[in-house]
Amino acid sequence: MTTISAIALTIVALPAMGADAERPPEPATVRFPYDISTTELDNGLRVVAVPMPTPGVVAWEVRMSVGSGSETEKGRTGFAHFFEHLMFHGTETLPRERRLGELLRLGVDDGGWTWLDETTYPALLPASSLPRWIDIEADLFQHLALTPEGVRREAGAVYGEFRKSSANPENVLEDRLMEKMFGTHPYGHSTLGFEEDIAAMPDSWEAARAFFDAWYRPEHATLVVAGDVQPEALFAAVTEAFGPWERAEHPPVDPGPPAERPPARVTLTWETPTEPVLLMDWRVPAYGEEGHEALDWAADLLTAPGGPLDTRLVRDGLARSAYATVYPTVQAGILAIRVAAADAEDLPRIEEIVREEVARLAENADAATMDTMRVRQRYALLSGLDDPARVADFVGHRVRRDRDPAAIDARLTAHANITPGEVEEAAARWLKPDDAFVGIVVGGGQ
Repeated sequence: MTTISAIALTIVALPAMGADAERPPEPATVRFPYDISTTELDNGLRVVAVPMPTPGVVAWEVRMSVGSGSETEKGRTGFAHFFEHLMFHGTETLPRERRLGELLRLGVDDGGWTWLDETTYPALLPASSLPRWIDIEADLFQHLALTPEGVRREAGAVYGEFRKSSANPENVLEDRLMEKMFGTHPYGHSTLGFEEDIAAMPDSWEAARAFFDAWYRPEHATLVVAGDVQPEALFAAVTEAFGPWERAEHPPVDPGPPAERPPARVTLTWETPTEPVLLMDWRVPAYGEEGHEALDWAADLLTAPGGPLDTRLVRDGLARSAYATVYPTVQAGILAIRVAAADAEDLPRIEEIVREEVARLAENADAATMDTMRVRQRYALLSGLDDPARVADFVGHRVRRDRDPAAIDARLTAHANITPGEVEEAAARWLKPDDAFVGIVVGGGQ
């Protein structure tokens, strides 16, 4: 076991503003507002404790480093999401129905979600139930009762979820655009997987077993507990319960970064009326790579209240909403802009405006606007970390990627000190207007 580490976190300084804004700003040191203690078991399981003043309540989160972006085997897309369902089937010692009853007795509210790089199992529970919950989860992750009958039953539920998603035109557009951007790389298919692979899931017990054996191993897991928790007691209990969990004998295949692909356009005409939407995506640096933080600023500058897209599109009545984000993906980054148009006829003009403002950002990232946004981001950070579930999610997201919790401080500080010049440089390099992957959806008759 590694030595327990702890880091104390607060916001120390902000750049100068107002009359002093002309001077070079003092570097801001941004620190997370709670202590973080960590350990790593001999088998590779990372355990993180974040004590908070939430008497009697804890949030629990297990993050597995496997998502749809890990699915390299042909014909086996959608298995990361499939396991989000299968993991609620219980074990031989605590079958599904008994497990549900035990969770009700313990007051545990649990769930799960899957994305490109991870599958996450969060829970909120009374602190008094934590010792028993540790044993239940340790049993589940080591001894999941994966039966052919259970696989067939859950495959039907997954197919139903796929059909529901396929009835949403924007979901279909996003899937087609991702395929254009990433091709045969696993990022190129949706989290749910290809329909033909989902249709074959009822008879895929052996493949499911192999997927579980490869990925659901301690070296791919990060456990975070936030709230009314004592770190040393938590680490001792987790070591006893999860310590026997064995590492994978055969490490799964790493798909590696996707190849570059030429810009493309997808136009989708839906049979029935639907909201006209423009999607514009750029391939950018992945999470942790140089330029990622500056591009996160670029996305905020473009669509923040009073920003150029908000002003020229939403306030001028061309659009109902405009939103931009940079995905925190680890194999390749994506900066995505979504605009919901007021009228489908305005989509060409909206696209033209987006291209104009992206090009303008490469020449002028306004320093005064960035200073104002730094203050807003400071308070958004603090106000967004007021309950243990949010804290567990915030910490788990970052520790799973960076491994070292001290990187949280480093990244928050780096983000707070991004300069206009860095934004301009990143936008000029990565957000060339002609490099955008463009998707448009309109409804029948529009």
